Amino acid sequence: MTALSSLLPPISDNIQQFHTLMTRQEVAAILGVTPQTISAWAGKNGFPEIVRVGPKDRPRLRFRRAEIEEYMRLHGLTVAEAEHAV
Repeated sequence: MTALSSLLPPISDNIQQFHTLMTRQEVAAILGVTPQTISAWAGKNGFPEIVRVGPKDRPRLRFRRAEIEEYMRLHGLTVAEAEHAV
């Protein structure tokens, strides 16, 4: 019989994954658009999907930082360019 702990990633991995999530506001600030625009873009035309974190009845909506960085790379954006695009 396999112990449950052997099936789960170490706690430090879970904490690291949590810290790599970004809010709509953080993504919007980097891309120089509003949080409402980020919500409209989510999951469309190659923009990353929203990740729901927490209880099902009141989830916190987040984006994976790596996916945002990849989207920016694919579209030739840097943080500095996005900040000046406002």
